[in-house]
Amino acid sequence: MGQKMVAICSRDSERNYEWLKDFLEKRMCKKTRINVQPVYITNNMFKFHQEISGFNFAILYHTKNRGRINITNVNSSLYDNELKCLHDRFGKKNVVVVIDDLEKSGDDEKRRIKEQQRDLKKYAQELFLFTEQDKNHTKNHLNTMEITQVKENLIRLKKYIKSAKRTSGPGNAICPRRIEQPLLLHIPTQYNLDNFRNIIEWLRNHHDVPHILHLYIYIQSLYDL
Repeated sequence: MGQKMVAICSRDSERNYEWLKDFLEKRMCKKTRINVQPVYITNNMFKFHQEISGFNFAILYHTKNRGRINITNVNSSLYDNELKCLHDRFGKKNVVVVIDDLEKSGDDEKRRIKEQQRDLKKYAQELFLFTEQDKNHTKNHLNTMEITQVKENLIRLKKYIKSAKRTSGPGNAICPRRIEQPLLLHIPTQYNLDNFRNIIEWLRNHHDVPHILHLYIYIQSLYDL
């Protein structure tokens, strides 16, 4: 029996997506074991990078009960950096976004959200929408569900998870073990490459978290910290 490690990443409490975790682990697959772990998102991006290591697949979860659908590309968006981070770590095909507790979950609503928040299409394989009524379907095993749009959506989610491969070590594109010096050459010339503190500060001001991690690992490789 195969196993897939799935991270559900969110700023919301685990109890909000307990229904999804329960369905993925108990009622989605018969032959493949799905192991779901919550990853609570704070403003500490270093911690987030560490906590998403070792998974096959990532689900970015948001509930409308927060008041708005503000995932990315809008005022006060909650997940701009995290969505790109998941894309860079797992690849687009291994990242999906779930928006929960909606009034509508049809194709028109999905299209409207994706047009307003274009990074959803850029960085995630698919956007899944759920209403309270939709979630009632997940109380049944996927194989025994009646044929509905909800079942078709969950079948696609199952396919994505089963085809996902485990990321290795501390990460893929973001965190290779050794980084060559030319990676840092995009930094303004007034900063000497030896002045790591100023470089990190410049990267932080430009919200360039992946390259901060690159630089940290590069320093480790130089000084074996």
